[in-house]
Amino acid sequence: MLIPQSEFDLLASQGKVELVGSPSPAWLGVPAQTPKATIGVLVVQHYENENAYDLRDFGISQFGGGHIALAIERRRAEDALRKNEENVRLLFSQ
Repeated sequence: MLIPQSEFDLLASQGKVELVGSPSPAWLGVPAQTPKATIGVLVVQHYENENAYDLRDFGISQFGGGHIALAIERRRAEDALRKNEENVRLLFSQ
């Protein structure tokens, strides 16, 4: 989503969002999605220029968010595999 300050203020007045930290006139957020799930969100904010981001930035962020999510998923799988290998080694050593 591309959320200018005016839209954020409207969402805040409706209780749908909460301001944490300093207000930012420009907010861009995209889901970090893998084929299986959404695992987070990639967000950038600009604290001075409400028009700092446009649809091109949104598209680039979507592309990056997907790659970041896949990298996180891959790392989690590697960590789980490493832990399982350690457990198997410990089991056989005992």
